[in-house]
Amino acid sequence: MKRSKQTQIEENKKLFGRRIRQLSHILEDESFIPDGSTNSYHEFILSMYKALITGRKITPKMELAITKIVKSYAKTLNPEYRKERSNWTENTIA
Repeated sequence: MKRSKQTQIEENKKLFGRRIRQLSHILEDESFIPDGSTNSYHEFILSMYKALITGRKITPKMELAITKIVKSYAKTLNPEYRKERSNWTENTIA
């Protein structure tokens, strides 16, 4: 028996409510995703967010990808990581 779209949306909200809020925050952070970005990774983040809020069935592989997005974003918030990344970029350019 096929589920209604609304039922799937409600199920996603119940199961992935925290991830939905996290991805929403990531998408709003312009220091991580500049406005109007066409970077394929940024588009992938948006597609995973849309999959959650539109009631698409979330596969285990999609769930792992969403978790990885959140973890990599959290890592960029760490001041030590930012400093290390900045130093690496400066050394590479020089």
